Amino acid sequence: MERTAETGSPHPHTGQTGTLGTVRANLFVSGLYAWLATVAAPTFDSGNLGAAISASAALVLLVTGLLLAPRWPVIGRAVTMGGLLGPSVLTWVLLGDAVDVSRLEPIRAASGAVGWMLFAFGWGAVRNVRSVPENDPHVIEGTPLRPRHTLPLLTYVVFGVALVGGFLPWLLAWRVARPEHALLAHVIGLLCAVGLITVGAQVAVRRVGRWMPAAPASRLGAATNAFVALAVVAVLGIVVWLVRS
Repeated sequence: MERTAETGSPHPHTGQTGTLGTVRANLFVSGLYAWLATVAAPTFDSGNLGAAISASAALVLLVTGLLLAPRWPVIGRAVTMGGLLGPSVLTWVLLGDAVDVSRLEPIRAASGAVGWMLFAFGWGAVRNVRSVPENDPHVIEGTPLRPRHTLPLLTYVVFGVALVGGFLPWLLAWRVARPEHALLAHVIGLLCAVGLITVGAQVAVRRVGRWMPAAPASRLGAATNAFVALAVVAVLGIVVWLVRS
């Protein structure tokens, strides 16, 4: 019987072997990698006893949650996620200056970020090998659905411009030389990149079909909050510039 990735309950319609074991292995490997790179390495180099206890608890709870997941999926998920994240954050707090931005090794920090990203992606379920969703008995039979429109060339151009423009603020963040400000610059650059790419995708898709733009007054009203936020940031920037000069 097939077992779903999160609940571990048998699937009633396919005789395939489930992916629960694969998902648990992905979570364990990615979680262990993130723990080793960002928690264990600075902890055991510092000799801090409290941080060592907290770091060890994070690893124990990670393994415990994965073992509980097949029988109690909700409890196992909570223990795995909260058990790894909570003690890890506590460990960083106890380490204090040992995990200061100026003391972090760039390669270790980047590898740790990749590990946490893989741990987050590891919660996703994958389709079973040789399984075809269209063969499920609950599938509603009918003619295949055809797209109503085809995307014109201008849509790809608009999205391409948005994609390139979204990467610019993120790349500019690498020009910040001061370590205490570099992390904030990367966060702001990443948020700007996500926002620009998201809005650019929406604009590119809405140009398909007979979409008519709203009246100028309504468009200005919808952008009022953005204009106010931009004005506040500009004023703050001018004040900082005047103070420093």
